[in-house]
Amino acid sequence: MSMGQQPAMVITLPGTSEEVVENVWKSYVKSFGAKSKYERKEKEYWASDVDILLSGDGQSAPVALCAVTESVPEGAVRFILWLDRGQGSFISSIDKGAWQEAQKFLFGFALEVARTEVALDLERQEAELRRLESTLKKLRGDRDHYDREIENARQRIARAEENIRENQKEQLSVRQLIDGKISTIEQVKARLKELSQ
Repeated sequence: MSMGQQPAMVITLPGTSEEVVENVWKSYVKSFGAKSKYERKEKEYWASDVDILLSGDGQSAPVALCAVTESVPEGAVRFILWLDRGQGSFISSIDKGAWQEAQKFLFGFALEVARTEVALDLERQEAELRRLESTLKKLRGDRDHYDREIENARQRIARAEENIRENQKEQLSVRQLIDGKISTIEQVKARLKELSQ
């Protein structure tokens, strides 16, 4: 931390990314009436005058919050939070009442991160469902196209078979005409031969 070693609360948030944690942190702090600002040099998020309940008497007290995120193995993020009451007085586990309220605040944040991750997962799953439905629609369209091609091919085959039957009839008819013509030619040749003698 930029203010030296101070007591902090640490929580590991599984199944998320720094980007998601940081975005949720900004909106979570905003829900308490404050704005979180990123200090690039120190790589810390600071929010001042955050009204959170830190005592058993039901009174809220404004505190400054300092937060840092760190990626850890296996797709988790370590979130470190310091709560400054002002003038360098940080909340620690010695002050049990304030510490428990700070834990509730931090667990509320962790719950919000989990909700966000579930919502993001839902979006991803719905997008995947839409992609699969689109693929199925395309496959159904392909199937309909193939069915039409098969039906068209069957109709062409049926027409071709009918054409073959007609062709055979026509061949038979022409064969009969040819046979008749050959007979006529034979008769004409025979007459010509008779006349030539």
